[in-house]
Amino acid sequence: MSLFRILEACIKPRLLVPAIRVNTIRELDFRGLRDAGYRGAVFDKDNCLTLPCKDTLVPQLKDAWEDCRTAFGKNNVIVVSNSAGTRDDPAGLEAESVSHHLRVPVLPHAAKKPGCLELLRNPISHSQQPIHPSELIYVGDRLFTDVVMGNKLGGLTVWTTGLWAREAMALRYLEYGMLRIIVKWQAFRNKQVDNVADERVVQSPQQRFVKPDPRQANPGPSTVARVWSCLVAALRLTSVVARWFGGLMSALYRRLLLAYRKQEDALRPRDSIETLSSQEPFSSGYHQPHLIVPNEPQGINRFAKLVVTVRDAVIWTTHRREAANGAPVPRER
Repeated sequence: MSLFRILEACIKPRLLVPAIRVNTIRELDFRGLRDAGYRGAVFDKDNCLTLPCKDTLVPQLKDAWEDCRTAFGKNNVIVVSNSAGTRDDPAGLEAESVSHHLRVPVLPHAAKKPGCLELLRNPISHSQQPIHPSELIYVGDRLFTDVVMGNKLGGLTVWTTGLWAREAMALRYLEYGMLRIIVKWQAFRNKQVDNVADERVVQSPQQRFVKPDPRQANPGPSTVARVWSCLVAALRLTSVVARWFGGLMSALYRRLLLAYRKQEDALRPRDSIETLSSQEPFSSGYHQPHLIVPNEPQGINRFAKLVVTVRDAVIWTTHRREAANGAPVPRER
């Protein structure tokens, strides 16, 4: 693409604006286009009908391609490519291969698009009735070549935005950025002339000749249903996580309790009750050592020490009262 095309698009920005924008040709209503007066179609090859540098039709487009050939007639559909049928294909082998696989003629041209306008003034010369360029649709994936060529010839331009393979992405980003600027400028100008515009509602080609999206014809669940399903899924996940966490904490608690009991058994005093009753309260010999639970905070250890001290005081006071009343004191066997 030369710098001249970019300057031409800046001077005449309307040449870059397609009449219809689709993802692939599967979204086009070819029978509706035929009924509207369009008698033929001019297609680009790479990334529109085939993969780049390939000659066979993309399998996903088989049905749409048959609909197009049936609607317009196989003699009224041609391929104009910047690879097949140009100087890059001097022997015409690629053009012959493309024509064989797609079952439509390939227009040979020396100058690449959009410089081959003179040949496209009457591209379908073998038709029974002459077809004017304005009665054709021009389908392609490039704005600077396919769309500009179709707009110069006065036909209906279709821009396919879906890519079967990534190529020349820098130029595509440039085309898309320029198109966004042009569309925004046109929308701004339309707002200024709304007061003097005709109030009649006219459907655009995008609305007339593009098949409805199956996702819009068969909408999915409503927003409330989606929110409810997400809430149910979140509750189920929370329940699973809570069960797993509860089982983990239960196992950890059992292990800590077992370690605490083992430590308590190891530190339990072996003295008899008589020896315990003869000792002074809170003496070093009678005091049960502090039981430490592993991995417990310091506050819990202090609370455990306080509980053990209170328990020792209650036991010592009880034994003193029983000894004062003459009650028998059990002896060790």
